[in-house]
Amino acid sequence: MKIQYRSDIQALRAVAVLAVIVYHANIYFLNNKVLSGGFLGVDIFFVISGYLISKIILNEINISGKLIILVFLKNRLRRIVPALFFVLLATIVFAHIYLFPLSLLEFGKSLIASIFFLSNYYYLLEGHQYGVNDLIFRPLLHTWSLGIEVQFYIFFSFLFFFFYKKIIYFNRFIIFIFSISLLTAIYGNLNFSENNFYLINARIWEFIIGYVICIFEKLNYVKNQNKKINIFFVTGVFLTIYSLFFFSIENEHPSIKTIIPILGIFLIITFNKTNLDKVEKNFIYVSLVFLGNCSYSLYLWHYPLFIFSKSINFTDGQIFNKLLVLLLLATLSFLSYYYVEKPFRKPKNYFYNRFIIVCTAAFITIGLSGLYTYKKFYFYNDLDLNSSISLENNAFYSWNNKKYLDLRNQYIEKFKNENFLNNYKKKVLILGNSYGEDLFISLKQNENLYKKIQFGLASSQLYCFTKKHYNLNKCKQNYIHKINMLLKSSDIIIVSARWSAQDKKLINEIFIFLKSLNKKIIITSYSEEFYFEKYFTILDFFTYKNKRFPQNEEVNGLKKEYFKKRYKTSLKNNLLIEKYAKKYNFDYLKKIDYQCATKKKECDYITDNHEKIYYDKGHISLEGAKYFGKKIFDNKMLNLD
Repeated sequence: MKIQYRSDIQALRAVAVLAVIVYHANIYFLNNKVLSGGFLGVDIFFVISGYLISKIILNEINISGKLIILVFLKNRLRRIVPALFFVLLATIVFAHIYLFPLSLLEFGKSLIASIFFLSNYYYLLEGHQYGVNDLIFRPLLHTWSLGIEVQFYIFFSFLFFFFYKKIIYFNRFIIFIFSISLLTAIYGNLNFSENNFYLINARIWEFIIGYVICIFEKLNYVKNQNKKINIFFVTGVFLTIYSLFFFSIENEHPSIKTIIPILGIFLIITFNKTNLDKVEKNFIYVSLVFLGNCSYSLYLWHYPLFIFSKSINFTDGQIFNKLLVLLLLATLSFLSYYYVEKPFRKPKNYFYNRFIIVCTAAFITIGLSGLYTYKKFYFYNDLDLNSSISLENNAFYSWNNKKYLDLRNQYIEKFKNENFLNNYKKKVLILGNSYGEDLFISLKQNENLYKKIQFGLASSQLYCFTKKHYNLNKCKQNYIHKINMLLKSSDIIIVSARWSAQDKKLINEIFIFLKSLNKKIIITSYSEEFYFEKYFTILDFFTYKNKRFPQNEEVNGLKKEYFKKRYKTSLKNNLLIEKYAKKYNFDYLKKIDYQCATKKKECDYITDNHEKIYYDKGHISLEGAKYFGKKIFDNKMLNLD
């Protein structure tokens, strides 16, 4: 059943998997995501699979005159299952080490879906929208594509089995399915785009393009058309590169726009065959072919590695650590390819004839692990968020963090963008977004400690004070004109915000504006942010599981856990903000100084009265704000002279 080897297909596989890896690595250049269309690498795989599977089936029919479905599917699974199950087994171990309960609950369910190649339907039914961070770590999310791939193998092999003797009717039926599938993708994009991504009926047309390439090749359609070949090939390269760099998940994929990259791949594969002699000895091409051979293992390993490194904040804002993860990815992938994938493909290898035994044992192990994990963490499945527990010195502790948010917002509304009331006290204005509001609450609740100072709040996005955005509707809604009056009437301005991408683009202009106010300016760092999974903080997980507050050594243990589970994305941003603060000679306040004890590697998460400080990854409750405000005063962290 061997088919002619095409090294360019392997090189194209390398491009596809590298695009996916770069996309999931979330690499940014000048605040723009590199390869924002990298997710299209999966679509490239679908076209390649359609092409290769068609060649294999047609070759089998030409040799034996028939297609034995079970033999065909067994050979397909021989290529897919060993490496997949090996990665799943490794993932089980690390998931139980690094993931929190809600993510483990999801992991248990996704394990079972993965071994049955139903991941695409699992994530569809879960309502997960691809490319959107829903605060749950999903190390097996990438297996959705394997589900579609195997489902296509089954569908296509049965289609050939029933129609291979009447190829004319088969091709007519293929055209019909292609049309229905493409129309489904377009219609689904317009009417239920969130679900369209995982539907196989919106993807089959991409596989069929691969079948069309195979037919073109079989009919020798591109023979003696060298001039056209070059034009078509270059056009295909351009369309593919354009799509990888300028598409984004916001394009609502798959849709009519998906035709662009698929057409590009069609042209590359169809019209590249006679150009191989020019590049086959090129080092870059040879390297791509090698990576293409390992592309399946690279694809399997990359996403779990990225998720686990993210869950422990190993790569947040740290380029060197990202390089270490990429090195580990390469190592695991090459070992997996040579010692797991290849042994099950070679007839003379020990494992070749033991494929069914080994994979059945792995299947049972993975399945039982998935059921165990699901059962163990099932009680998180139906969270009673409205319930609360009565604790010592804390009659109000709820797992419904919206209650803390509502109380905070009610407090803010009383003071937001209001004029200063006392002309005889020094006017200190806090300017910023929600994190600025948190700092305001901290200081306002302790205003009695500051005898000659009154605090005001100007709640706004910082970019609203640049000329480009001054008249935007969003900025007008932030009462920008009234805020300007507050800025002019204040004596000291404290800028506290979570700087958005737009803020960082315009950071110099923002600082020029602040300098023009001729006031004393204090710039604060980012607020520290911590692991937060869907609804629960780290403290919530502890109290929900144990139905009590941490005691004795547990208190300090959780403090260290909070420090360990800090998101480190703020480090790079803080360096940028502090740099500009020094440049314009503004005071600078590091929030970590009152949120954490860096020498002890601990962070506060409860007040002295056992009250919850954080109700999400970084925003603080009224009680937490009052607690931090007193620490700021007691430790003289703000120079308001």
